[in-house]
Amino acid sequence: MTGMESWGVSVVGEIAIPIFRSLSGSGGKFLGIFGKSLDKKVRDVIVGASKQYEKQFKQRHGFSQVLGMTVPLKVGSINTTVKFLDAPTRTRTVESDEGLELAYEQQQSRRTPQEPSQQSGIEIANEQRYLMVQGCPGVGKSTFLRRVALEVLSGRTEVFQHSLIPVFIELKRFISNDVDIEQCIVEEFNNCGFPSPDRFTLELLRQGKLLILLDGLDEVPYSNLSRVTKKIQTFIEQYSFNRFIVSCRSPVYLSGFDNFSNAAVTQLDDRQIKKFIANWFRNSENKQAGTAEKCWKLLQEPENIAIKNLAHTPLLLNFLCLVYEHSQDFPDNRSKLYNQALLISLEKWTNQKEIIKDKNYQGLHKELEEILLSEIAYASFATESLLFSGQQIIGLIDDFLTNYFNQPQNLDAKGVLNTIFVKNDILEQKIKGVFGFSHLTIQEYLAAYCVHKNSQYKSLVVEHLPDERWREVFLLLAGIMAPKVDELFLEMEEGAQSYINTPKLERLVKWADKVTDGSEADMNPAGKRALAFIIISAFANAFTKSCAVAKAKTNAYSISLPNPKGDDTVLQVNPNAKALVSAKDAPNASSLAFSSTIANAAATANAFAVSNAIANAIAHTFANSYIIKFAISISNANGIAVANAICNTSVDSIDQLIEETKKLEALRIFKGVNFSSLTSKMDSLKNKIPERRKSSEVYREFVERIEQTWLSAFSLDMDTVDLSKDEAKAMENYFYAINLIFQCKNTAVQVSESNWEELEKRLLRV
Repeated sequence: MTGMESWGVSVVGEIAIPIFRSLSGSGGKFLGIFGKSLDKKVRDVIVGASKQYEKQFKQRHGFSQVLGMTVPLKVGSINTTVKFLDAPTRTRTVESDEGLELAYEQQQSRRTPQEPSQQSGIEIANEQRYLMVQGCPGVGKSTFLRRVALEVLSGRTEVFQHSLIPVFIELKRFISNDVDIEQCIVEEFNNCGFPSPDRFTLELLRQGKLLILLDGLDEVPYSNLSRVTKKIQTFIEQYSFNRFIVSCRSPVYLSGFDNFSNAAVTQLDDRQIKKFIANWFRNSENKQAGTAEKCWKLLQEPENIAIKNLAHTPLLLNFLCLVYEHSQDFPDNRSKLYNQALLISLEKWTNQKEIIKDKNYQGLHKELEEILLSEIAYASFATESLLFSGQQIIGLIDDFLTNYFNQPQNLDAKGVLNTIFVKNDILEQKIKGVFGFSHLTIQEYLAAYCVHKNSQYKSLVVEHLPDERWREVFLLLAGIMAPKVDELFLEMEEGAQSYINTPKLERLVKWADKVTDGSEADMNPAGKRALAFIIISAFANAFTKSCAVAKAKTNAYSISLPNPKGDDTVLQVNPNAKALVSAKDAPNASSLAFSSTIANAAATANAFAVSNAIANAIAHTFANSYIIKFAISISNANGIAVANAICNTSVDSIDQLIEETKKLEALRIFKGVNFSSLTSKMDSLKNKIPERRKSSEVYREFVERIEQTWLSAFSLDMDTVDLSKDEAKAMENYFYAINLIFQCKNTAVQVSESNWEELEKRLLRV
């Protein structure tokens, strides 16, 4: 008991009153508002403001308006069994680890595997002061943040045991240079009538009484991302006693959040999908017709495997139910699902009598509405801002009405905005005068639709191919363009090839082709080329870093140099190219074999960090999983063995390297590599290891002999594999683009096999 129950104090009030009491007791009057104690009148103001804060918070964040549904869903009813699994990550530009590979593979495949170590999300939020929540689009990241906040406001302490005031901030609102998190919090309290909200906020922060929920780090405009990230980090350091939860789609944005525990939102399993469908079709009419059972049964049909994979995401499952309710059938890809769900929603809304009579609707039909929405979506997405002012959107609507209706006598841009889109929950007014789409995924679909409608896919490739933010637009565009998606693939292939833009990179690509051409391994030729990149890149990184360490040892420098060149010239691990689709997402076994190897081809960096976890995750899903798993594990072991031989220069380390060489030979990937000669030369080096008292120059020469022995066996030299910073980035973009082509193929579903086979033959060649 707190002694405040007789006042009818809310959860927020139980924190607010002691805060104000401490302020009023700090000496003198508190900003002329309070005396040395809180009288009943003052307490009533605080209690009223606290209740208003809770009321407004629950109104804004306690319900979710789902496209196509007339009644908002309670946040607590959406995926009520959400669980999280630990998934530590790093960005694309730092050294990788098992967590990075696994997290990125999960993101690319749009699935999150179920693991025994899962905990409920509320439990994790209770345990972790700093929590980063990741997950693919529509999986429920924002919903989870809201659920934690509502759990706090419920006053229940069985699971979440911290007495805090939740503050929910959408990060995409930070579109200007003025990034002031503290002021955002002040505004929240000011809007509810708290006296002196700035002093109140500061004292809450100082005492660690806030749960600060920062939603959508990936939705911050890219031009402002670095500034926002630094501001968040500084804010957290300054007020470290508070608790923070940040949500973000992808690990590529998480640089600088090393003190955060990482969690990934798991997607729905079959039991949850079935329950969701039953809840959707729960009215008496659908129960009598057995609609839920029929929907579930159709989803289990073999021809619906691809669409069933979409059902693991709550947002897409909602769309599936909406489309099934309308047509008793499912579309065959994600883009068509979005299209049908959006048109059904618009049709439902415009069939209402008051809309039909509204002058702002006359002349507009659902197809034109979709075109208009797509223009708005693309315009804001292209400017890297997901929010736009009322004047901006009204200007776009005006232009559209003029272009399509010449003289729109009965149509008013402001009326169209308010009557059709905002009331239909496609657009939302985030703050006064500032609008945004209700869900980023819907905006991405509409942006892709705009690209298709205006035949802008060439400029899309030129301007945005390596940009992670446009990945979903590419995937959705592929689905929209099917079965004529080959044009997009050709542009993407040309874009990928443009990154092989130096003689050194060209030599590497030609080398991979030549050294594997005609080899004995029973594998797709392009897959062999990809695997050659995995293996040689493991060697290259081991040489670059380990040679520096070995040389540093001879000069009494630190043994743990992070990067021998002092910058990012070592080509970093590119998880993008490691994480291609699984067999669940693609129908063609031969392309799967290639996908698995090309997916790993960007592992051109730290051999020590190439994880067995990701190798296994990839291997078990593909037709030739044994050879792939074996090859990856050998490339790992060889990289480590090379590093040990260079750093330690001992007989044992060279023996280990020889053993791993024999395993590498068994892959039969390379043609023209004399493994017997390589083994013999390495064996002879054991007798030439310099004594420790020898000069550093002698030691360096020996290290270089190991280097040259290995590389020459594969017809390479150190200059070829030692990439500059720009070359490293170009190679990363190259593999990212190839990976994206494969992702687009699986999204499109309808792809000409003959055209695809020809494209596959050209990949990883110059």
